[in-house]
Amino acid sequence: MQDQDVTRDELERQLVTGECHVSGQCDDKSEKPALASTVRLAGKISGLGFRESQWLLDNGGKFVQVSELLYRVAEHANGEHTLQEIAAKVTDATEWSLDAADVEYLIEEKLAPLGLMENGSAAADSRNPSPLAINLKVKTLGPGRIEPITSCCTGFAMGLSWPSL
Repeated sequence: MQDQDVTRDELERQLVTGECHVSGQCDDKSEKPALASTVRLAGKISGLGFRESQWLLDNGGKFVQVSELLYRVAEHANGEHTLQEIAAKVTDATEWSLDAADVEYLIEEKLAPLGLMENGSAAADSRNPSPLAINLKVKTLGPGRIEPITSCCTGFAMGLSWPSL
């Protein structure tokens, strides 16, 4: 009976303060999301001709272009703020009005799939290589096969006539 009273008191305190110290009993709203350790806020991109400003996040050398809203959410997702606190900070700093559910959606559906969140799928990032990465497999010829062709063409390029066969 005493354990239930302590748990009830703890839950009531969590409701008031938004903190959670009892493992396994925390509400999702008290979650404190954090960016992956490799992610760095790179800042605003200027002069690209987009209608809306674009922002960059550096994920260990791979840059990800995001909207200002996603950048602002990522800016406050440092493991110290709850979803509700992030929503309040983004609402105060921008023209958007967010609540904790909005922040949770943006993190789970936009930032985590890109491998930007600590608990996000870093495996998803490794499964989806950059479209700019080059991975070509080409057969090559050795110098023994290339030399007769290049010596013939080199002589022709220098103004010499084609050798008679």
